[in-house]
Amino acid sequence: RGPTACSSWMDEEPPWDEGVRTPGSVIHTLDLSNRTVGVAELRRLPASLTCLDLSRCGLESIQALRSLVQLELLNLSYNRLPDVSDIEPLRRLKVLYLRSNRVSSLSTLASLPALHSLDLECNALASLEALQPLWGMPQLTELRLRGNLIPEPAYRR
Repeated sequence: RGPTACSSWMDEEPPWDEGVRTPGSVIHTLDLSNRTVGVAELRRLPASLTCLDLSRCGLESIQALRSLVQLELLNLSYNRLPDVSDIEPLRRLKVLYLRSNRVSSLSTLASLPALHSLDLECNALASLEALQPLWGMPQLTELRLRGNLIPEPAYRR
């Protein structure tokens, strides 16, 4: 099924704080799933991240992630995101999990030239027209849509 969630950090302090790192270390993978993470903490994430799991964090916006331009895998499943309009700078994203959010518009996803796997199950996509931004993405080889509001006859075409 392709890449899965990032490996886990279980430290008491936020794992990206300077005191946790050893000199010369670079964090590439970070799992903050199932935690309450505020905007201030998100803005302090290291720019070196290539894999980030923020599933089940109660997020309503991803604006604070705009500086993480090295990300290749991002898990935002089971949050409260109404849209992904701030995802444009993350042009290296290859895998994006958005399962169980409130996403109804995909227009900014067309700005992700490396995206090849996209999980949109259980969102608020109501028509085939909502998927139109994805049709011009030849690199997109995996698309999951189950549990959306798209009428089944249209979905099965």
